[in-house]
Amino acid sequence: MNAVGNFAIVQRMRETTSTGIMSQHGNIGLCISCSHDKSIVNQYVLVHGRHKYETHGDYMFVPYEYIFCTLSREEF
Repeated sequence: MNAVGNFAIVQRMRETTSTGIMSQHGNIGLCISCSHDKSIVNQYVLVHGRHKYETHGDYMFVPYEYIFCTLSREEF
């Protein structure tokens, strides 16, 4: 899957705790593709949490201007 235009494809983060509880970070995910900025591909990104994005399965299609920053795994 490849992003086109001014969009990034972000795979939503889902985590399972040791007790089996699954949680989802609604505005953090792994950037799979970004046609506007290739440097954020394969980076965890923080996206604007007050917008509703088009989705396909676990993927969100986020306008580039709604991506705030990249995060290391330790930061979330």
